[in-house]
Amino acid sequence: MESQMPVQSGATGDPQSLEEVKNLYLGDDPTDYSKWMMLIESVIKTGNLEYIRDAFDSYISIFRNDGKMLRAYIEFELSKENHKKAELLFQKGLTKIYDVELWLCYLNYVKKINNVVLGGEHARNTVLRAYNFAIDNVGLDFLNSQPLWNDYFTFLTSWEPANNNEAQSKTDLTRNLIRRAISIPLKYLEDNWKLYISFENETNPATARKTINEKSPEYMKLRPLVQEVNTITKNIKPITKRVHLKKQLKYWTDWINWEKQNKLKLPPDQVEKRVNYVYRLSTEYLRFHPEVWYNYAYYLSSIKRPDAEMLEILQNGLLANPISLTLTYELSNYYERLLKLDEVKKVWQTLITNGITSYEKLTDTNKKPAMGRSITKAYSYLMKASKRISGVSEARSVFSSCRKFKGATWHIYVDYAMMEYQSNEVKIAGKAFDLGMRKFGTDFGYVDVYLNFLLSSKDFANCKKVLESSLVSLKDDDASLLKLYEKYLRIELEIGDANSIKLLEKRFLQQFPDKLPFVLAVSGFTSEGDSFNPVNLTDLYTHPFPQLSNSSKVTIVDDADYAPDAPAIQEIGVGANSQSVMPQYNRGGQQKPPFMVRDEVYNILRVLPRADYYQDLPELLNSQKVVDFFQHLEL
Repeated sequence: MESQMPVQSGATGDPQSLEEVKNLYLGDDPTDYSKWMMLIESVIKTGNLEYIRDAFDSYISIFRNDGKMLRAYIEFELSKENHKKAELLFQKGLTKIYDVELWLCYLNYVKKINNVVLGGEHARNTVLRAYNFAIDNVGLDFLNSQPLWNDYFTFLTSWEPANNNEAQSKTDLTRNLIRRAISIPLKYLEDNWKLYISFENETNPATARKTINEKSPEYMKLRPLVQEVNTITKNIKPITKRVHLKKQLKYWTDWINWEKQNKLKLPPDQVEKRVNYVYRLSTEYLRFHPEVWYNYAYYLSSIKRPDAEMLEILQNGLLANPISLTLTYELSNYYERLLKLDEVKKVWQTLITNGITSYEKLTDTNKKPAMGRSITKAYSYLMKASKRISGVSEARSVFSSCRKFKGATWHIYVDYAMMEYQSNEVKIAGKAFDLGMRKFGTDFGYVDVYLNFLLSSKDFANCKKVLESSLVSLKDDDASLLKLYEKYLRIELEIGDANSIKLLEKRFLQQFPDKLPFVLAVSGFTSEGDSFNPVNLTDLYTHPFPQLSNSSKVTIVDDADYAPDAPAIQEIGVGANSQSVMPQYNRGGQQKPPFMVRDEVYNILRVLPRADYYQDLPELLNSQKVVDFFQHLEL
């Protein structure tokens, strides 16, 4: 169904403002590309020039590198004979947007106002300068520039010389153009080469072979390089949805790396120009991928380009991706190096405001915690930057602001407390943790971090208090309570004694009557850093790293296949010559010792002749029957 923009409000009958129309179409996301397309299409149908221009301006203020829409805006103004506005738009984006179609629009405009029939040589030279200007800017575009080269060639061939000098100029310009096209990697290099051969043969058959042979070695060197770039770029396409596409990112990374390798053997300034072009083009194709903006800005900084260029990329990237933490982080770092606290605060506060707006409009409750934690992380970065620049007082103000955000997570309390602790404000740090306990005391993650802090501070008395209070606050959450008991045991192993450990085991069994005491004992051996547990190896005969144990491919052995008299010492591989043991499971998911090949079977297999012994002999026995025999052999 074709969308139409309502032009009247239902209640009063008054015309809707453009802001109302934008809110109607864009809703929660002012960076939704498809909704913008619907909005602009509908506004154009109204014929309201003010609305149309406002809609285009609003769109381009967000998506500053969208050549397609800038061209549509310019063509709209040209259709209204508003040449002044069109020229302003050309000046605004032509050299900053690597869009070949936009440049063709510019060339058509130049040809329109410089009629070569009426203006003669002066008009023609103006158009030729415009074409060369376009070729210098976007002629190297491997993917899209062929229409530009073709258009230039068509313009030259349409020239009807008035004298011999003009005829010679036309020939020289055409030859130089085609030679230029076959000297750089373009997608249609083969077609350009054929065009060159045809041109030389038609221009001067007597010297054609000589001139073609002069360019042939260069062309032959370029062909395989063009094939390489074509292989890298053949699946590249513009993405207009906010999705993360790893393959598309890889294509662009591979292309950029190819250009950096300088297989064309170009001077440094030309290599930089080509690399810069591909980076900028990647931001036009993948504008909703903050990664390409970040990498481009980093590249500009690494080659010592003016700061203004890097800033423009970061700022434009943030307009299209207003809640990007990485782009905000990089822009904030730039301002922080200049000690511009106000700019740092502005950058982070803009992200926080946009994030909170998105948070409040989220209808999917499952996504809210993640968004809340992301915004909390932004507050944390702002808090730390404020401390580095202005001191702890400014940072405390940020912490206070974050506490007012209803989606704030416990991580801000931890970050703030640790900041105070590192500033030798131990009491304030403790109060911050206590403050967090009032709100997040039922979250084991927070309790765990708090306990670690108390242990590192050697505040064992408060550590015990937090443990005991948490046993109460987590009593209705069995999973968290189990983790807390395991944590409690590890703490008792560090600072307690045998009696306190025994008492804890008793309390554990009272709380979890269906658990065996072995469960708690095993947990005491777990390393917190990497979850290594030697009991898995020595007692459970599985891998000591649970994550490897769960992901490894294992052989499933039925109880009936398991040989109970196999020596246990062999099964766990104790000794200098033992091999690493991979976990074994039965179909019920329980861990079992690995199946061992019995000596009787091994001895039979050892004395059998090798397979190659029978290669030139007639088949003496059916191999499948042999396999079946051993498979069902009972020993």
